[in-house]
Amino acid sequence: MRPARFGPTGDTADIEINIYIDDLDRGRLLGQHVRDRISRIPGVRDVSYNLEETSPEIRVVLDRPRLAHLGTNPGVVTSTVSTYFMGTVAGVFQEGNDEYDILVRAPGAVRVDLDRAERSKQEVMKREN
Repeated sequence: MRPARFGPTGDTADIEINIYIDDLDRGRLLGQHVRDRISRIPGVRDVSYNLEETSPEIRVVLDRPRLAHLGTNPGVVTSTVSTYFMGTVAGVFQEGNDEYDILVRAPGAVRVDLDRAERSKQEVMKREN
């Protein structure tokens, strides 16, 4: 009897291959290509392909001297960005014996519009100059 092995995706698998790529279309093609190639190896069976479409990520590099010049610091910026996208518990609403967190964050339509975040950055840059 073989012990069951569980990969990070929760599937039972003896081998799991994870591919990380910024271009979703290229990632899809590469994943299918890897699946097809591995399927042709003698003795390999039950090869599956799963594309997890996760939330987009934004990498932010802070200009610390500029932040200092503006009278702020990296902690304030990261906290603000986190609140904007993920939210911050601002309080608790109590109804009878039930308690509900009050979450403050940007509206959903705004949070998913990364172009809007870029436009906001450009507006701030214009105001500074």
